[in-house]
Amino acid sequence: MAIRVELFYSPICPYRPEAIRVLLEALEEADREFHLEEINVFSPEGLERAKRHDILSVPAMIIENNIK
Repeated sequence: MAIRVELFYSPICPYRPEAIRVLLEALEEADREFHLEEINVFSPEGLERAKRHDILSVPAMIIENNIK
């Protein structure tokens, strides 16, 4: 079963590329399939989802329902 990862980001966040790089390296080392969903907090849906999870800063990740 694939690991589910949600990455919350802002289009102007300078840390997004590094967060994705570190995440991909960790998932590849774990040798597991994964599904990555990128969520733009500037979109109405993305902002609503971030609020639902009490995410106040980006980048933020939810991995298998655990906020990181």
